[in-house]
Amino acid sequence: MKYMKDSFYRCFCSKYTPGCLLVLSLTVSFICYWMERNLSLSITQFVIGLVLGLQSALESKRMHSKVEKLTKRIDETGVKLVDNPEYVYSLVDSVEHVLFSIDYEGCVDWQKGIPKPIKLELDSIKRDIANIKKNMVS
Repeated sequence: MKYMKDSFYRCFCSKYTPGCLLVLSLTVSFICYWMERNLSLSITQFVIGLVLGLQSALESKRMHSKVEKLTKRIDETGVKLVDNPEYVYSLVDSVEHVLFSIDYEGCVDWQKGIPKPIKLELDSIKRDIANIKKNMVS
C-alpha cells in the first residue's frame, strides 16, 4: 500500500502535474469528439481538464510556499544538525553548543537542554511538518 501511495504521489504531485492533466484532458476531448462527434462532450472534457490543471497548479504553489516558509523559519533559529563521529544525531545552536545528541549506543544526551524559544519554535515546526504530511496523504 505504501508503494502505491508513493507512486501516486510521484505521478500526480509533481510540478508537471498541471501540464499532464491538460494534455490528458485534451486527448480525452479529441477521442470523445472523434468517437461520438459530440462537440459539447468534447468541450466538457476539456473544461474539466483545465479546472483540474488549475487546481493542481494552485495547490502545488501553495505547498511550495509553505515549505519555503518552514525552511526560512528553521534557518532563522540558527539550529542545525552536525555530522559528528561520536553521535548518530547531533543538534547544535548558532554558537555551536551541543543542545541534543544521540550516540551510537542509543543514549540520548541533553547536554545543554534546548532553550525555551528554540524549543517552542521546534515544536511549531514539527506541527507544521506533520500538517504538511497529513495534507499530502489526504
